[in-house]
Amino acid sequence: MHVTIDPSLETDESLRAAVASRSGLLEGIINGTAAAEWRKGTDWRGQSAAQLRLRDPSGARVGADLLPVEFNNAVRLEGRFRDLRDALRTVRHWRAAVGCLFATMRPWCESLPGDPAVCSNVERVQEEASGEYLVRQLFVIRVSRLMTITPVGAWVLAADGRVDVIGPGDRAILHYFRATDSWFHIPNDAPYRELPLTESLFRELAEACLDD
Repeated sequence: MHVTIDPSLETDESLRAAVASRSGLLEGIINGTAAAEWRKGTDWRGQSAAQLRLRDPSGARVGADLLPVEFNNAVRLEGRFRDLRDALRTVRHWRAAVGCLFATMRPWCESLPGDPAVCSNVERVQEEASGEYLVRQLFVIRVSRLMTITPVGAWVLAADGRVDVIGPGDRAILHYFRATDSWFHIPNDAPYRELPLTESLFRELAEACLDD
């Protein structure tokens, strides 16, 4: 594991010392190929904090802001580090699942009636468990209508991830289930039973979303 300390942290001796005193704990818990960076920052209340950012070789990243007082409690700090380690694994798997989904869906989008243009972009997602990370987003443009296929998050109720298909005519919700590595559509109207995502179902959803 490679750990770097940004020069911004050098201006705060007490915070720099706190970070240095717990570097062994961090390395022991993360214990892998992830890279860690410490920066000086502030939390949402404007208090001085040490910003910890983790990144793995896949490009997944997570982060947290740690107040100076948190470095005084090794047990609490260990829990924070373990939560970040687990969050990094979740983000890594989530980004891979979204990547596989989009690899499957892009040809479906390109074959929709009207010869739509399909492009992608990088979207920033902010989640409480992980902080900010990057994930891909798809855009489908047909004439003057735009449909976006956007990952909402990996931490959602009753699933292991959610992607929304949004257009001028409708919004379709897709849920991901990690145990079976599969995607389902949750209808907007009753009955709210999960429908396995197939090409034919996606085409129906896309047409509803693109219909203004």
